[in-house]
Amino acid sequence: RRMSVRFEGESGVDAGGLTSELYHLFFSQIISTKCPLFERPEDVENPTFMPALDKDLLWPQSERLYIGFGRFLVKAIFDGQPVPCPLSSACFKFLLGREPNMSDLASFDPQLAHSCRQILDMDDAEDMMLDFGDVGGDENRDVTNENREEYVKAKIHFVLFESRKRALRKIKLGFESIKISAHLKLFSAT
Repeated sequence: RRMSVRFEGESGVDAGGLTSELYHLFFSQIISTKCPLFERPEDVENPTFMPALDKDLLWPQSERLYIGFGRFLVKAIFDGQPVPCPLSSACFKFLLGREPNMSDLASFDPQLAHSCRQILDMDDAEDMMLDFGDVGGDENRDVTNENREEYVKAKIHFVLFESRKRALRKIKLGFESIKISAHLKLFSAT
């Protein structure tokens, strides 16, 4: 059902303006610096937001809030309301079951994406003295020229999905509360 908003103590009928304001206020507050549920890198000109790292949140309180956010997000899409919070494309890719790529990382953390590109462009990746431990893999496996593409893909997945998986799963649980999965096949992350 379409939502209709009323303010207590005020008469009048919502012709759409109050509902739009409700969505706008909700999404603006959820990404404000006062709300710890979402984060963005510092010093980024046009930041996009991702759920905060799982280790930085209080659970189970955050769980209910992320589920509610997912419900509100799908309701906004279902109602044709713009979502004025600049979520990272990686967040939408998680909701759609797609893997993130370098451009998703660049839209969220341009400096980290630049570092990953440097790893791919180096003459000798072993000079960086990196291992797969910092992406959730085997810390005894060093990054070499032969496996650096695998490392960078794992880094992108780890930074955008794995380190926030608990929060992303709760958002997806709320997002899937309105049964539109057949229609989601028509969506792209953008």
